[in-house]
Amino acid sequence: MKINTFILSLTLLIAQTYSFPLDWFQKRSTVSSSQVNSAALSNTWAYFWNNGVNGWNNNDQICENTTYSIPVVWNVAVASKVIANSGNPQNIQSVVDFLLNYRNPQGFFSASQDKDDDVYLDDNSQVLWVFISAYQVLGNEEYLSIAQTLINNIMGQWNPTIGGVNQHLDGDYVSSIATLEAALSAVKFYSISADPNLLSFANNAINWIYGNLQDPSDQLIYDGITPSSGVVNKGKLSYTVGVLISTLAHLNQITGEASYIDQAVNIGNAATNQNGALYNRGYWNNALEYVEFLFAGFADLLTLGAATTETQQAAFAAYNQEIYREGNYYYNYYQVGTSGTFVDSAFTSSIDLYNKFIAAYPGSGAYSPDASNFCDGIIGGTPSTSLLIQAAGAELFYQLSRVN
Repeated sequence: MKINTFILSLTLLIAQTYSFPLDWFQKRSTVSSSQVNSAALSNTWAYFWNNGVNGWNNNDQICENTTYSIPVVWNVAVASKVIANSGNPQNIQSVVDFLLNYRNPQGFFSASQDKDDDVYLDDNSQVLWVFISAYQVLGNEEYLSIAQTLINNIMGQWNPTIGGVNQHLDGDYVSSIATLEAALSAVKFYSISADPNLLSFANNAINWIYGNLQDPSDQLIYDGITPSSGVVNKGKLSYTVGVLISTLAHLNQITGEASYIDQAVNIGNAATNQNGALYNRGYWNNALEYVEFLFAGFADLLTLGAATTETQQAAFAAYNQEIYREGNYYYNYYQVGTSGTFVDSAFTSSIDLYNKFIAAYPGSGAYSPDASNFCDGIIGGTPSTSLLIQAAGAELFYQLSRVN
């Protein structure tokens, strides 16, 4: 088959599969993903970095007279990852210094600055990714040492009863996200240590997920399992799928094994099935704070993975088009104007954003403004956002910029 014929056939197939007109492909926005990321990154720093305490503020500095509030470590890690992606050495140094306020004596990062045993393993993987990036940019050996302790701690939380990684330190719940983020942490750390035990751990974690928390009916991943009762939480979120795809992409890049791409395509097809659990109104239905991981998964697959068969290449092309289409949706309906400021819902924030959404999707639901989404709690006033949502918006468009 000639390449131009193959591309035309593939384009027609994608258009039919995703139910949007063929000429959509030629109507690319004049605003690039990198421009959106740049604006969202700038706003993340301007709105939430507090120079007075040299740290992240949980409260949005869009509003006047904003008080300072210490965020939880998950929000700090997500925001700090956005800064790490920017490559700005000074800002990376600042966010890493702030993160150390959460490190407890065992080398874990606590949920708060109490530095206690309130430790979540998925939080800690997020923190580890920041330290890996910081070491790669700044070359600080202390960061490497902190990261080495942390990856050892994370892998040490493999549940002794049923396997998988505990959600909470020595807790009674094994979650898919903690397990898969631990696997991704292992392959990311492999890039600076080349320890084969890291690859073994990652493979064990993935195989455990397949054997214990994958729904055979649609290939998506359940939330987790309680070892003491054996009860499975059958909720399905996009971040588990995204992190799994990322891990498989890294493993393919490291080992050259094509089977990892086959696995990624299998889960990728499940994640882009518009009749599946992750869709509503024809788009991914998870909150911005979760769906950014799915964008990251596909960005990793498309930039790190090697598609060597016609089936794999066709899947990669379909994923490329779908994440662009999804990104356009989040650009239009999760952003206040074109300011690079993101909110968690068109239904609870700016009335202008809601009107824009309801015009495109009539009958979707009533406007239910939340006072917490406006400065000073004044509904209809200046829309505000949160550290986590704003950072997630920046991260989503960073990932999209890697591909498009």
